[in-house]
Amino acid sequence: MNRILSEGSSIKRAAFYGRYSSTMQRLASLEDQKRTCTKYADGSGWIVLQDHCYTDAAKSGTSKHKREGFQALLKTLEKEPKPFDYVLIDDTSRCSRKPQDIMDFIDIARHCKIGVRFVAQNLDTVNPQFDMMLQLHAMIDKQYVDRLSVKCFEGQMGRVLNGYHCGSEAYGYRSVRIADPASLKGGRQSGTLGSKLVIDEEEAEVVRRIFRLFADGESMLGIAKALNRDRIPSPQNSRARKEGSQWCTSAIKDILHNEKYKGLYVWNASYQSEHPKTGELIKVKKAEHEVIRLERPEIRIVPDILWNAAAARLARMQDRQVQRVQGGYNRATNRPYLYSGFLYCGECGQKLIANGLQGKARYKCENARLHRGCYNRMSIPEQVVAEQLTGILSTQLLVPEIFDELVRDVIIEVEATVLREKSEARRSELPELEKHLQACNSALTNLTNSIELSPSPSLFERLRERDRERVLLMEKIRIARDRQRVTITRELLQDLVQENLSELRNVLESNVPLARELLSGHLLKLYLQPNPDSGDNSIHVVGGFDLFSGSNAANKRVLLEGSSTRTLQQHPGFLNFVALFDGSHKEPCLFFEPLIELLGAEPDLSDDAKSPEEWAWLLREHLGERWDDSKKLGYGATTRCFRVHADLLATRILVEKVPDPATQGRGHLYRLQLKDDVLEKLTPAA
Repeated sequence: MNRILSEGSSIKRAAFYGRYSSTMQRLASLEDQKRTCTKYADGSGWIVLQDHCYTDAAKSGTSKHKREGFQALLKTLEKEPKPFDYVLIDDTSRCSRKPQDIMDFIDIARHCKIGVRFVAQNLDTVNPQFDMMLQLHAMIDKQYVDRLSVKCFEGQMGRVLNGYHCGSEAYGYRSVRIADPASLKGGRQSGTLGSKLVIDEEEAEVVRRIFRLFADGESMLGIAKALNRDRIPSPQNSRARKEGSQWCTSAIKDILHNEKYKGLYVWNASYQSEHPKTGELIKVKKAEHEVIRLERPEIRIVPDILWNAAAARLARMQDRQVQRVQGGYNRATNRPYLYSGFLYCGECGQKLIANGLQGKARYKCENARLHRGCYNRMSIPEQVVAEQLTGILSTQLLVPEIFDELVRDVIIEVEATVLREKSEARRSELPELEKHLQACNSALTNLTNSIELSPSPSLFERLRERDRERVLLMEKIRIARDRQRVTITRELLQDLVQENLSELRNVLESNVPLARELLSGHLLKLYLQPNPDSGDNSIHVVGGFDLFSGSNAANKRVLLEGSSTRTLQQHPGFLNFVALFDGSHKEPCLFFEPLIELLGAEPDLSDDAKSPEEWAWLLREHLGERWDDSKKLGYGATTRCFRVHADLLATRILVEKVPDPATQGRGHLYRLQLKDDVLEKLTPAA
């Protein structure tokens, strides 16, 4: 049982930390480490607190993020009151094999006034030579890992080149250990030559089915749904033992790109890199010349004809994706949209990303879309953002009141800048240049006198150098004096401001690449979120615009007026604005007036609920040649009308939505009836 000891007691309270690296080592290794540390504590009159024994079994010392015991020890170090006086560790390599991690651990312990002792190496933080010795041991531990890594890689490469398998098993295969006939122990074979990949016929048939479906034109999502519908275990079920996991498009994509299925064994194509702060493992591709590719006909699952058909379709999909300008997620830096990269969520600060094909893209918050703590559910059409923000930036800056305010601020800024430059020139630059010129003239006089007494080539060369220096100094002095005589008039500044504003308006209304290039030097972050004071679709935008890019004004102001109340914003160096714009974007309802005509002409149609397709047929028959054949009129069009334009329809038509019994509740029927006042206007008087 642990004794309760005061902080000033002569008996030190010690915690223990132990670790061993892999499952190939003995679990007793932790017991050996603890016994060594406990023996030292007993000999020193200390006590090891059983509640503070931290261990990590089968965990590598190259990472601190995946070790629960080590992370728990770090958290305990900073607790108050101090939980223990010392941390006992058998060896520096047990703490970490990364010098930076072990030094960070020591710094935290020292900050918390807790000592650390590495028992086997007799290293204690109270020793003046501790830091130097610790760094030496840490470097040795790191070198051991590096050498071991190289040896393991060379051993794995040798096995791969000899026809064996190293690494994880792809779906469709199992690894079988090949015994070493020369290794005998007790009459039994105890060693192995390596592992060989063998085909799992049950999973291989699933792989071939995936390739056949894809080559026949089925989508990756459709293939995943088909496999889930047939209750076929996914790769995660069979490999990671995750019960209930299902097929997904990423698993299908990985299988379609895996060259092992055509009999080509690929090894050393990538490696995992750990982020130093988060510990997240990131897959990094290696250079092509490092990748090992070996022909292995015995592991072929997919025949060449089927593989080539699937590969050809993948290539066509990639070509279409490259050629088509998309507004989807993770687009390249050459964005086709004017304000992409400038828009941010007003609630969480995440950059807004345009999702959808060009012409129908909508800006959304990625954190809100993925349910990562943001509740900003707005979805703004890109066209709306481009039109209305361009109107705000290009026209409202030209309002006379705002223009005069801007000119006044620019005058104050420029005058302050000029005065500051004059003051700095008088204080440092000009006097220093005049002093150097005076010294240069004195040197020239001395050189001239020396040449008269004893002319020599070296003196003439020095005279020429000094004369060149004098000419240069005189030019610098002239420029500095001209700078002090600069005069700025209001008319000059008005022309300057007008020129910049005209350029802004013209470029925003021209092609997108030029406009984006201009905005990148002026437009600051624009924060968008639904207007909290309104129940409609208005969007509240707060942004900044630096008309004179690189300006160093201490305070610059501008008024911008949207559909909201005029607001004055203050911000160093920026033109700030607050405005509102309408974030809604609904296509005009093509069926609103035709439906009113149809129901007015045939009121009996309101007696029964009909499917969207039936309403489409009735509309086509009613409109006849008046309908534009280029616009589709079918099930999807009428369904979209009933869903998207429900508010507009409700102003004239009563819409009742009921489940469709023929579809077992999956579809809906719609009963449409004109409102009484509308019907009265359409009905001729008796």
